[in-house]
Amino acid sequence: FTSSSRLDSSLNLVFFGSDEFSIAHLTKLNDLKSKLPNTIDSLHVAVRKPKPSGQGLRFIREVPLSFVARDLGLELHEVETSEDFKKLEQLKFDLAIAVSYGKLIPGKFLSSLPYGGINVHPSLLPNYKGPAPLQWAILNSEHSTGVSIQTLHPTKFDQGQILWQSNRFKIDPKETMISLRQKLASVGSAALEEMCLKLSKLDNPDDYSKEFPPVKSEYSSLKTAPKITTDIARIDWINDDAVRIDRVFRGLCKPLFTFKSVPKRRNKGIVRRRVLLNNISIGDDFTTGRRIPGEYFIHNGDLHVQTVKGTIKVKSVKIE
Repeated sequence: FTSSSRLDSSLNLVFFGSDEFSIAHLTKLNDLKSKLPNTIDSLHVAVRKPKPSGQGLRFIREVPLSFVARDLGLELHEVETSEDFKKLEQLKFDLAIAVSYGKLIPGKFLSSLPYGGINVHPSLLPNYKGPAPLQWAILNSEHSTGVSIQTLHPTKFDQGQILWQSNRFKIDPKETMISLRQKLASVGSAALEEMCLKLSKLDNPDDYSKEFPPVKSEYSSLKTAPKITTDIARIDWINDDAVRIDRVFRGLCKPLFTFKSVPKRRNKGIVRRRVLLNNISIGDDFTTGRRIPGEYFIHNGDLHVQTVKGTIKVKSVKIE
């Protein structure tokens, strides 16, 4: 942490984020700012620049946090380059808070802040370091997880000092990434609020390390949480059973896909098409007879697909 002095105890914060997990934390901070103005003097939001998306990259997609920041009337900055960070540096923030920002915040910028930077991470570090801890906790059939607050490392993701960790929270058998995200966002945002309340009462940045000494995690670094790739959402009918397919759908909370040969128009041969399967659950338990994995059929009015073991029920199908 730097030895920069502060003129008053109310905090000038810059919040880096992107997604729904970020939104819960920003909303909590904005509520605190409104409720106790002497705690947070200013709250700015930093997001990455919008990127082209969609078929042919014809659309510019902003992160969800951008819309919320505008709705709350907060100052919004698009930050990507070293020049962007130089401009932010001139605004003299006290602390940077990163929640699912998705990019390293430069050490030079962090060292310009009296309290440096902190990150709220939805896992019990050092377990599940990486950009997708919520998804991997479900994909790996974990029974529990939690939240950590760590300092921001200037050159590596999830390598800062751990300042706080929650208790373990049970992952329910039918937990989805979205429901788990909501649980952990509630816990993390409350802890972040408490931390900012304590910080606002400090007059000297040198007291930071006394108020928030690093804690030794009781958890070992067993598993990582790498970026979710497209292939994870692909169903392999030869090897995937119903339980695994259901778990992947709950972990990703987006359509899974497979491929199917379908007739071309006017019976001019066969073409291989991608099939998106959405709203998936484990199907009814009944005798499958001679059905083969990947075979579609109707049972009790619902579309089912046979797997190597058991069936899945699918509420929505789209052929691309």
